[in-house]
Amino acid sequence: MAERPRSILKLIYEMAFCLVLTGNVGWVLFDLTYLSGIPYTHLTFRDVYLEHWPELTRKYDTLKGIEPHRYTEEFLRRTQKLREQMLSEGQTEESVQELAALAGTMHGFINQSPFTTARKEGNFERIKNLMRKHYQLDSAKQSFSRFFSPTNFAGERLGTEWHFFEKEIEPLIRRNYFRHIGEDGEFIDEFYRYDLFFVAFFALDFLARWIYSLRGGALRRWYLFPVRRWYDLFLLLVPHHMAWLRLGRILALYMRLKANRFLPGEGLLPGIIHDNAAIIAEEISGLVLLNILEQTQHVLRTRSLADIAVDNQDLRSIDDLIDSQLEIMARDVVPELEPEISEMVQFSINKALEPWLLSPIGPALRLGMLGVHKSVRDGLRAALASNGGSERLTAILKKSSTVLLEGAAEPANLSSLQGHLVRVLEGLKRQVASSIKK
Repeated sequence: MAERPRSILKLIYEMAFCLVLTGNVGWVLFDLTYLSGIPYTHLTFRDVYLEHWPELTRKYDTLKGIEPHRYTEEFLRRTQKLREQMLSEGQTEESVQELAALAGTMHGFINQSPFTTARKEGNFERIKNLMRKHYQLDSAKQSFSRFFSPTNFAGERLGTEWHFFEKEIEPLIRRNYFRHIGEDGEFIDEFYRYDLFFVAFFALDFLARWIYSLRGGALRRWYLFPVRRWYDLFLLLVPHHMAWLRLGRILALYMRLKANRFLPGEGLLPGIIHDNAAIIAEEISGLVLLNILEQTQHVLRTRSLADIAVDNQDLRSIDDLIDSQLEIMARDVVPELEPEISEMVQFSINKALEPWLLSPIGPALRLGMLGVHKSVRDGLRAALASNGGSERLTAILKKSSTVLLEGAAEPANLSSLQGHLVRVLEGLKRQVASSIKK
């Protein structure tokens, strides 16, 4: 009874370990993709988080050594202040001077882009293209000068122009950031420091299972445990600059789930291999069968059945097989048909005497025929039961089968049979080909 609580505790621990490892793998994937670009969108995952979960990016940026870029943040602060002032008070001498100053700031951004550190040069190019398109100008500097000019905000354009800047330009500028560089010349990334807590837990688990295997005698050599469980070594790595090595933990998670039978069947990968192997085997077997049918059809079309030789040994084997079946038929089957045979003999006798049976002496003749019919039945029954009768019946059947086979071997019959076989094979080929295409 002590083994049962121990097994339950082991199951609970394995479930907890797999949950912790799953959480760590999820965090690893989140960290690796945090600054990665999303194909065909001109966005990074951080840009998406910044738009929908700004508080998340504000906290996680500190772990990646990221902080708001002081130049672009100051520019956005000034434009927001100016927008609120102009929308409430209209244009003033102070706002006109600020517009000119902001235009100069954007010219400075074009001359020396502050988007380089964050590798957001493409983002800045998109900003410049939007401004060029908005004012139908070829120069980005002229477009920004036009935007930050007093005449651009005259009348009703005051609200529409600031709305364009708020919805189209400001979000692109806000994606910019500054990232600190460490003493090793690489961008600061503090993920590995927090990952050490997980690695310590994984290391304790690895050592405990190693000791348990040694004490249980499951290993012949002490060093075989890490060799056999090499995938668990990914759990003990704390890479800083080659963070992609942490992806090996996915393999360790898969093997741990499979070892504890937490995955359906034999696991995901064996199931995929089995399903695809079955499909490939079905395709190959169908092609092989189709090839065999085509070759058989080709032989039947190009050669006569009479030309397909059978050696004497095969002929003797076929003859012996037919003889044995005929003897069984004469001994077991035909006696069961004795009533039908007797009826046929009586019918033939009655047919031969039909004119007499219809004459005036017919009734008397029928009475006399009753004894004849009984004698015929008794004689036929005795003949079929005797050895001599059985031999004669077998000889009759053999002669019948010989005549039948000789007739089937006639050139006309063989040609007709050959044509039927070719058509049957053609139908089989179509069915096999259609099943392969499905």
